[in-house]
Amino acid sequence: MVKFLKIIGIGLLFFLVLAALLIAAALKPLPAREALGTAQLTQNNNKHIEYYRSGEGPTLVLLPSFARTASDFNELATALNAAGYRTLAIEPGGAGNSDWPGMSVKLDFYAHAIKNVLQVEQLDQAVVLIGHAFGNRIARSFASVYPEQTHALVLLAAGGREPTPLDVSKAIQTTLFGFSNSKRASAVQNAFFAADNIAPDYWINGWYPLAGLAQANATATTAFEQWGNAGTSPMLVLQALQDKAAPASSSGRKLLADFPDRVDYREVDNAGHAFLPEQHDWIVENILDYLRGIEY
Repeated sequence: MVKFLKIIGIGLLFFLVLAALLIAAALKPLPAREALGTAQLTQNNNKHIEYYRSGEGPTLVLLPSFARTASDFNELATALNAAGYRTLAIEPGGAGNSDWPGMSVKLDFYAHAIKNVLQVEQLDQAVVLIGHAFGNRIARSFASVYPEQTHALVLLAAGGREPTPLDVSKAIQTTLFGFSNSKRASAVQNAFFAADNIAPDYWINGWYPLAGLAQANATATTAFEQWGNAGTSPMLVLQALQDKAAPASSSGRKLLADFPDRVDYREVDNAGHAFLPEQHDWIVENILDYLRGIEY
């Protein structure tokens, strides 16, 4: 009997070790490419927040997609810098060198992180925030919490009102926690890109599962009414027509219907949820056009 219990104990210990190793492997990040700009560090609730400063001129705050990093904005930041704007691309908690915030934060944690960055940069005036996908939720949360510091929002893949479709959610889970590179590449292609567009290597990599877990929990525990209206801020909403995660009918067009006096809505074909690498020139053209129109 004693021998049997020892065998059971060894088997249980082996199982626990194996489970721990699998969890650790599933949560291991797939490092992103290097972000553009000069890296800076500040703190939010005793958590380090990393951001990248580049260019000179009026400030644009860049907020990346779910479980992604500031490096997704490299090409956009380069174009905006060339057009005479300074960009501050913020790494969300758990991505890059920003500390993981844990599983108890709400969306306003990310809004407060932006506020701390602006204080470090000695920016008292209102700024324009550009949010992609999950970053659009952070931008709208900031506008709700700090309306006096929000000049306008630019939202890409502006979902959040409706749940993500089940097939897309499953693909995102494969992307974040899967062990097969080929399955991950297929999931990224299907969930984030239009059929005619090939996902670049930096979109196959650049995923931070712990950041994604914190962000998913923050969304689930923050009522839409606390952030979805984006305060009273004007918004440019750029909509990709092949976006499976945030379809036009439940995201961009819905925002226009809800806030016709505040939303400038523009849509483009041949782009999915990733959007930035698919329609770079169109995005740059429309953002600069909008910024000229609001005298920023």
